[in-house]
Amino acid sequence: MRQIKLTDYIASLPASPLAPWASAAPWELTRDAEGIVHAMLAELPVADFILSDGIAIHRSAVVEAGAVLKGPLIVGPGSFIAAGAYLRGGSRFAA
Repeated sequence: MRQIKLTDYIASLPASPLAPWASAAPWELTRDAEGIVHAMLAELPVADFILSDGIAIHRSAVVEAGAVLKGPLIVGPGSFIAAGAYLRGGSRFAA
């Protein structure tokens, strides 16, 4: 059976925040999503993010009142999260 290589499908993966997990199988990324986001949280430039309870929101991001955010979660630069959005832990968003 041939191993699935994420880099065969996602050319930009080696330059992305997921680069350390490039050798993982797709199902391993989804299974380990919360742990991966926890590891990413530890590497964020603290001055650029507002951090609280496992949630990091970039200072340039907009999160409307009424959005539900559950950590671990990273909302990246320029992101817009609308009222009524429900973001579960183990996610990272970038504009």
